[in-house]
Amino acid sequence: MASRLADVTAVLAGQGPLSPATIRSIAKLLRRGPTIMDDLTNLSLDHLCGKKKNKKRKRSEQTAETIEGSRAHKKLGPQLTFRYTLALKLLLLGKIHGHYLQALAKLPRDGLRKLHHCSLLRGGYCYGPKDPVSNIILNTIWYGSMFPTPQKFHLQFKVDMICTDMLARIECCSLYGLVTFLRTRLPSISEHDAIWYLFRSDADVHKAIREAMKHDHSVSGSYQDAYRQAAVVSWHDDPDALVKFAMSSLNMESAQLLTILQGTLTNGRVECLTMALPHQYPPTKSEEQAQQVTQATSNSHVLSKNQKRFISEFQKKFRRDQNFFVRKVKAALSDYSQQKGVHYKLHIICGVNPSVPGGSSVALFKKRFPFEYFHINFLATAKGPNSAVAAPELFFAQCSNSVEERRKRPSWCSPVSDSRIDNVRCFSCEFNGAKIVHPYDESYCGRYEDFNIIAQGKHGTPNDLIISSCHYHSDMMATMTEDFIYFDPNMDSEFAKMNPISNVARELKGFKGRIF
Repeated sequence: MASRLADVTAVLAGQGPLSPATIRSIAKLLRRGPTIMDDLTNLSLDHLCGKKKNKKRKRSEQTAETIEGSRAHKKLGPQLTFRYTLALKLLLLGKIHGHYLQALAKLPRDGLRKLHHCSLLRGGYCYGPKDPVSNIILNTIWYGSMFPTPQKFHLQFKVDMICTDMLARIECCSLYGLVTFLRTRLPSISEHDAIWYLFRSDADVHKAIREAMKHDHSVSGSYQDAYRQAAVVSWHDDPDALVKFAMSSLNMESAQLLTILQGTLTNGRVECLTMALPHQYPPTKSEEQAQQVTQATSNSHVLSKNQKRFISEFQKKFRRDQNFFVRKVKAALSDYSQQKGVHYKLHIICGVNPSVPGGSSVALFKKRFPFEYFHINFLATAKGPNSAVAAPELFFAQCSNSVEERRKRPSWCSPVSDSRIDNVRCFSCEFNGAKIVHPYDESYCGRYEDFNIIAQGKHGTPNDLIISSCHYHSDMMATMTEDFIYFDPNMDSEFAKMNPISNVARELKGFKGRIF
């Protein structure tokens, strides 16, 4: 129906309830044969948390659909092909986000709050020798052991919230790494085809290569070169070290890794995994770089006085904002526990959109006053005798943005493990590019009203602006002020040079809202 948006909008533009004639007109539109762009609309993401469909299609059907999708985009003009590729890229980012949610659920809570949160955001890519979730965990643990942050720069508190924008960036880095890896191994495929094969293969680059080879694409690039190109494109701090780790990991015993990675990881399993990973390769920075790092670390010349003060104040603000979100989530989770008779323990907060209006989102981009609600995803574990090895469950919450709870704006939460990212929508989250999984069986702000107004052609925010805003917020390949939260002089000396702090108060004022 997306390909006939103008026709459908015209039919729905009338006031009042739909007449029988209007319903017949809509039915007639739906009965028409699909157009080229319907191929994109008909694409369906699997459950965001990786749940497989009960019914498996025949391989011949999958192959035919893949070939047809590849042919379809070639019929489009250059501009339509570009927009089709962008839409496909957003769908692939949704799959990648699902893999990161699974990885966060598998990592032990204590280790995640103390250590793994930083290494996941810095080097936890989803490409590597194994499946995407295993690669995230392997790369996270290896990065943390090979590139530890100096003790002086450790956060002085436990982290309960993964920074939303930084998580989106590592997901985007992974996407570009996956596409580059695939195109290095298979030079004959286009960027669009690479994204298509990765989407069809659930972001598993090795499955994507096998699928592409079935359609007469030949392998010519080496694994070593593919890893190196992927590491460079995805902004890894030391591409050569990652290449050596990835190549040596190919020879690791799959049975040993499978045993360790199976189910939810405990701190003991993480220690076993750390010992099993190849560590014989030290960071491969040049002698000149190593000397600069040593001097910067010992003399603290890499940071100005204003930068040191800003980092300290910025980390304190992050902690205050984190405590606000944690308090709201725990209150909503407590109410849910009383209703269901099952008590939960917060595992980690993994996504926040703080800009959710209480009513319609008309002219959302012009809104200057505080938003009434925020939408949030978090993982929580049911308390019980087996809670240490129980898998955390993904939740959605809609909470009041006010410091004090108000009866008119009650906070609530609901599990969303069975929700699908492609059949549950939220206008404000899509507009802000926030990857928040919403419940399919609950009503929340941003679900109905705005889309009805858009269909009637009365929304104050133009459709093109909505699409461009979603694309803008989804492509997070950039440095950000939040990088100061996890500042590491060993890796961020260039970042410090490029981001001088001339006025600490003014910089902090730019973050008078909450860090999320």
